Amino acid sequence: MHDNDADALERLIDAQCLAADLSFSRPRKPSAKPRPKPRADDAVRLAKAHRAARAKQRCLDRASRRPSRAAAAEPCASLPPAEATLRLQCAHRRLAARRSSRAAAATHAARALAFLLRHPLWTLAPRLSPLAAAPLAAGRRLGATRAAVVYQPHGARLAVKAVALRGEAAAHAAQEAHLLARAQRLGGHKHLIRLHGTFIAGGHARLALELAAGDLHAWMRRARGGLARCEALAHARALGAGLGHLHGAEICHRDVKLSNALLMEDGMLKLADLGLGLHASQLRDGRATGACGTPATMAPEVLSRGSYCPFTADAWSFGICVLTLLAPRDFDEHDDRRVAFYPFSQPDESCDDFAAFAAPLAAPPGLAAGGEGPTARLLRRRALLGEAAPQLPRRLVQLIDRLLAPAPTRLLVAEAADALLEAE
Repeated sequence: MHDNDADALERLIDAQCLAADLSFSRPRKPSAKPRPKPRADDAVRLAKAHRAARAKQRCLDRASRRPSRAAAAEPCASLPPAEATLRLQCAHRRLAARRSSRAAAATHAARALAFLLRHPLWTLAPRLSPLAAAPLAAGRRLGATRAAVVYQPHGARLAVKAVALRGEAAAHAAQEAHLLARAQRLGGHKHLIRLHGTFIAGGHARLALELAAGDLHAWMRRARGGLARCEALAHARALGAGLGHLHGAEICHRDVKLSNALLMEDGMLKLADLGLGLHASQLRDGRATGACGTPATMAPEVLSRGSYCPFTADAWSFGICVLTLLAPRDFDEHDDRRVAFYPFSQPDESCDDFAAFAAPLAAPPGLAAGGEGPTARLLRRRALLGEAAPQLPRRLVQLIDRLLAPAPTRLLVAEAADALLEAE
């Protein structure tokens, strides 16, 4: 080998070694770092983004399914102008009705919440589940007052009382549901209306009650007051038994009258409408204030607007009902429906009958005991005026006198109910 060839080979080896050294000294590409574990706030952020994406997709799906105005108008393009206009107007009405129903549902929900916050007693009554209450939301109307509507649901043997969620009537509905539930927890009574449950629907608080055939006052109006004494006594005993059960449960009614005594289809009488009632725990020192009830059956101390014992006031109202059943006034078509058959239009001096009834009460005890009682004088006064005045047994007359006595000496309802059992 020549010297030139040896030198070229040596230079080639040196170049290869230099290239190898340069490749070993070149920095390598750094490997990818491991991903950090997601933190709690990252999970929340991802969940929110996922929900937002799903909501956006739902909106897009609804928009794709909803026809545009132009697309909705396309089928009407080939119709006569009058028919096309009518179809478009119907479509707009349906849209407006849908929007108004949604707004009404939101309003009803807000009112229901406000009602429950203002009247927590409503929550103490038995509640019907939405599934059970749905078929009871509408039915055939049975009657109405200024504050409530009563109807019978389709296909149900119930009477539903619907009351608006605002105003004084709402408070009375909550009180009635609470008192009925409280009386039923103590065992209930066959002469007291039964509460099946409560629910709220359509902006009204509703009570599902027993279905009655009518009330005693309306039945007397249809019969023009004609009641046999045995039938009148049976109704008086039933009314006294139901009211006595309420008093035994420490509940006063405060609106005892014949229109609140309901008659079932089998003829049984049941006391109802406890909206004005109170429990003993709601009284102040056993006294109530404020005039409430019906003037024809209201006790004199209630009409005076002072404080009074509501249990003795119920005894007066019960005595008026017993007297009305046994000796009703002559029927008059021109009489106010609320005072028909009752002995007094209201217990004050403006009523001539009550003035004649109450005036001798101020006589000395000996003279009052020796003469005839106020009930007998009232019946004799009717006879002198040419009105019907049946002759009642002395024991019944004395019982009514004790029920219509001044408040401190008035007979209790429970004692009167027991005495009626022995009357003939």
